Amino acid sequence: MPKSLSPLFELYVREGLELSIDAMMAFFRWICFRLEDFADRPFFTTISGYAYSRANYKLNWSAIPVILRLTFDEFRILFREGPAY
Repeated sequence: MPKSLSPLFELYVREGLELSIDAMMAFFRWICFRLEDFADRPFFTTISGYAYSRANYKLNWSAIPVILRLTFDEFRILFREGPAY
């Protein structure tokens, strides 16, 4: 069994990863799109010092075209403005 997380890393899991998701949304220019319309936050949590990812999706058929459009936009932006390795 792995050791539990340090309190600093627990803080990063609870707050830092959520801020990273928001920064990614801004990078891909998804200003009109809100994750809260499709999933409940937080996406990451800690319980007794252990980190877990969680998701509770609220999808319906009308959301599928929006998600597909955003996925295509994401790849377009990533290949056009992403770092060249």
